[in-house]
Amino acid sequence: MLLSKEAARFQSRIQIQNGPVKANAKNMASLLTLRAYQGDNVHFLIEGEDEQEAAEALREFCNNNL
Repeated sequence: MLLSKEAARFQSRIQIQNGPVKANAKNMASLLTLRAYQGDNVHFLIEGEDEQEAAEALREFCNNNL
């Protein structure tokens, strides 16, 4: 499963930041602009009614798939 599909399951606004660049986690084309590589530290910015659930699910997704 793709990260964008996992993020799309949630109502919250989800962005990923790599350095100064932010991308919409629900949009694959936007994610490509991050130019994130294995070993890079990225930050998730999650806002909305299901943000806690989204954060936990995305943490688990990344740990298991990336």
